[in-house]
Amino acid sequence: MIVCSCNVLTDHDVRNVVTQAKDFPRTAGQVYGCLGCSAECGRCARTIK
Repeated sequence: MIVCSCNVLTDHDVRNVVTQAKDFPRTAGQVYGCLGCSAECGRCARTIK
């Protein structure tokens, strides 16, 4: 499922980063940083949390 239409991120992208990143990102900003992008409109931040 697409959770961020601005960056075309799926729930699988987010889950993989959260479980596999060395620093275990905990905030939406940290997740975006690990994925090499940033929040554009912010509507997905609540879902990513």
